[in-house]
Amino acid sequence: LKIALLKIAINALHDDDYSSPTTAAREFGVEPKTVQRRLRRLPTNRALNCEQEQAIRVYIERLDDHNISAKVYSYRTRAAANYILANSHSDPLTTPPQVSKIGSNGFVVATHKFTRESKAACGGA
Repeated sequence: LKIALLKIAINALHDDDYSSPTTAAREFGVEPKTVQRRLRRLPTNRALNCEQEQAIRVYIERLDDHNISAKVYSYRTRAAANYILANSHSDPLTTPPQVSKIGSNGFVVATHKFTRESKAACGGA
C-alpha cells in the first residue's frame, strides 16, 4: 500500500498537482524523505532531444552571463523549453509534450552547475 501511495505522490508531482515533494508526501501519507530519494533515482522523462536541450543550455548561459539566476527564474526556462517543444511538434491531433516543473528545476540546477564548472575549467569567470 505504501509503495502505491508513493507512486501516486510522485505522479502528482510530475503532473504539477503539488509544488513540493514534502507537500505531496504529507497529502498521501508517505515520508517526505522517501519521496525525495525516489525522485532522485527516477530516470528523467526526456521531452527534449539533444539539440533542444543544448538550446536551453545556451539560454541558461546567457541568463548567467547577464547575472540573472536561471534557478530563481526557472519558470522562464520552463517556458522556453515548452516553446521549443510546441514549435517542433508536428502532430496536429495531439498536444505537444511539456517539461514538468520538477524536471525543469532539476535541469536548471544541473545546467547551472555544468556551465559554472565549464567556465572555470576554461579560464572563464
